[in-house]
Amino acid sequence: MGQYADLLDEAVEATLADTGGDESTARSAVDSAVQSVLSEDRTALRSSLYGAAGGSPDEAAKAAKLARTTGKPGEVILRNLREVERLALVDELEQKAFASPALAKRMREDRIFAQQAQDDADTLGGIETTIRMLKNLPPAAAAGVHRLGGGLWGAAAAPFEVAGQAFGAAEAGIARMMGADGYEPSNVGTKVGGFLLNEQRAADAVAQRVGPQVPTDAGVFERGLYSGVQSLPTSALALSVGMLPGGQNAALGILGATPGGASFARERSSRA
Repeated sequence: MGQYADLLDEAVEATLADTGGDESTARSAVDSAVQSVLSEDRTALRSSLYGAAGGSPDEAAKAAKLARTTGKPGEVILRNLREVERLALVDELEQKAFASPALAKRMREDRIFAQQAQDDADTLGGIETTIRMLKNLPPAAAAGVHRLGGGLWGAAAAPFEVAGQAFGAAEAGIARMMGADGYEPSNVGTKVGGFLLNEQRAADAVAQRVGPQVPTDAGVFERGLYSGVQSLPTSALALSVGMLPGGQNAALGILGATPGGASFARERSSRA
């Protein structure tokens, strides 16, 4: 009450000029305005409480959560809670089904199954992903063998390609100096390098054909697993060579030559 009286005194002083200096009239005018505001606030509060009293706190909590995730007004969601919850569940199940093609196909073709499986979509999707990964492990290993071969073919081609270009330019320069303008360089190195690069491309094509069929929306773990399995042949060969007496340098060479040869072949293909 003391705080209210202080505020009232300040308001009275501010309105004295408007009421001709009559303090009693000013105090009455200010008090009436304050009571009007308090009455309006009380009416609004009672209206809000009246609307809330007949509802469920759990439904209000659900509406608030959906409002945060959808960005729609909470009161609108609360009035249409069942429909909004249904649409939110459809969006959630759709996202889960996209990551599991077999599950999505079954749900699309069998509405009864879709209704039964909606609470187990995560489990069913996980089972499908596990089965798919197990089936893709052998193809991933086979692709790794061919990628190993392709990388080694590319690594072998690199020195022949570089040397062939260098010697070809030197041959052409010497021929011009000797007046043999019609002389064509033998390009033996380039021809050998070209043959080796063709073998690399063939091995890479086979690796693409026999490799695992990875869904476009496969997760990081799944893609990482296939990549690791495909690198096993290279690692196994390097480990075997490294265990031989004095084979450590050769093992490191294999580990570097395989990706390096593949990169060299890709670069040459882009320039062709």
